[in-house]
Amino acid sequence: MDGRRTVLVRGLLFTPVMKLMHVAPGLVLSLLTVATACVEPDEPDLGEDVEAVSGNPLNGSNGSAVWSGVVRIEVVGDTRVRTGVQIGPDLVMTSSRWVSASTNPATITVANGTTGGTNVQTRTAAFVTVNPYLPVAIIQTTQTFATAPVAVDARTAAQLASPAAAVSCYAYRTSADFRRAGQEVRRTDGAREFIVGPVLGLSNRLDDWDAGAPCFDSVNNTWVGFALSSPGNNETRLFAASQINFFLDGMRRVASLRRSLGWPTPFMVQTIAPTGARMCLDVPSANPYDHAGLNQYPCHGGLNQRWLLDYTHPTGPAFINIHTGACIDVPGVSVTAGQAMQMFPCHSGANQGWVANGNAPTLPGDTLSPLSSPTVWTANGRRPTLCLSVRGGPSSTSQPVEQATCNVNAAHQDWYLGYTI
Repeated sequence: MDGRRTVLVRGLLFTPVMKLMHVAPGLVLSLLTVATACVEPDEPDLGEDVEAVSGNPLNGSNGSAVWSGVVRIEVVGDTRVRTGVQIGPDLVMTSSRWVSASTNPATITVANGTTGGTNVQTRTAAFVTVNPYLPVAIIQTTQTFATAPVAVDARTAAQLASPAAAVSCYAYRTSADFRRAGQEVRRTDGAREFIVGPVLGLSNRLDDWDAGAPCFDSVNNTWVGFALSSPGNNETRLFAASQINFFLDGMRRVASLRRSLGWPTPFMVQTIAPTGARMCLDVPSANPYDHAGLNQYPCHGGLNQRWLLDYTHPTGPAFINIHTGACIDVPGVSVTAGQAMQMFPCHSGANQGWVANGNAPTLPGDTLSPLSSPTVWTANGRRPTLCLSVRGGPSSTSQPVEQATCNVNAAHQDWYLGYTI
C-alpha cells in the first residue's frame, strides 16, 4: 500500500481515483463497504448579550430538573452553557452563534434527560453541520439518546400568531440551573419567524444568551420554534420549527446513513477537466432549498461537495449531499436530453436512483444514468440512453450538470468517486 485511502468494492481494492464500478445491464450500483469516519441566507440578529432567561426554575428552587428533548450543550472554551433541542435519535440542534462550522466536534458535550428527572445522558459530538442559509448548527453525537426526539408542530408562524398560542420556553443558565419562561405569541415577523413575550402579568423572558432555546405549545407539548434574538421590550424572536423541518429531515437521513454504513468518510464525485484539474459535483453555496441547482466546480473538499450513497432508496442507490440532506434528482422524471439536474428532498422515485454503466477502457471512471432514463437494446444488453453530463462538454470552470445522450467516450460523462482533491 502507498498510504493513500482505499475503498473496497465487491471485493476489489481501489485507490481514491477509481471507477464507480461496472455492472451487468439492469443492475444498480453495488454496495460500497466504505468504513471511516432563490432565498437569501438567514443572518441572525446578534443583538446585545444581556441577562438570560428569567423564568422560574422548572423544579423547586435550584432548577436542576430537565425536560425531555431540551439538551444542555457545553463547548470547550465557552464559559457559558448553551441550550438546544433533540431532533433525532443522535441528533441535536442549537444556534450557529454558539457552534460554528469550524468547531471541533470532540470539544462539544451534549446532555439530555427525562422530563421531571435528573437522569442525564451525556454524549460527545461526532459531526457538526452548519448551513449558511439557516441560523442553526446540527450536531450528531457518537451514541444515540434513550429519549425520543421532540414532536414538531406543523403550524406556520401565521397560524401560531392567530389565534395567539401560549408557549413554554426552556433554557439553561448553568449546568445546574434549568429555567422555564411562559410566553405567548404576539405577532409574526416575516413568513418564518414570530415574536413572543411574557404572558400577561408575568415578567419572565428570554434574551440573546438563550439563542437556540426551544419553545413548546403549552397544551400539547409540540415543538413550535427556537429562540433567535431579542428585539427588546421583553420580547423574543423565534424561528418556526415547521419552517426548518425540511432541512432537519435531510439531516436525519444523513445521520441515519452514517450510523447504518458504519460512519463512512463522505466521498466526492469527480471528473477530469481538459487541464487535468479535478472537478466535483457541487451544490452551489450549499443551498438547502427545493430545486437548488447542481454544478461541476473545482474540487475543494467542502461539505457541499461530499456525498453518501443511500442504499435504502427503493429503486436504486441515491446520492445524498451531507451539507443539505437532499438527493440528486431529475426534475419531473424528465426523459429529455439537456434537462439540468436539481437537488430535491429524497423520495422513492426512480429519478433519484442511479446506475453505473461502464465507460471506454481509456477513461478512469464510469457513466452514470438515472433509473428513470429510457433504455435501448444493444449488443451488450439493455442500456440507458441518458447519462449524467457536464453541460457544454469538458470544462475547467463551473458548469451546470445535466442528463444528456450517453457517450462512453466522452470525458465530461466520466465520473469516479474520490476522497482527495
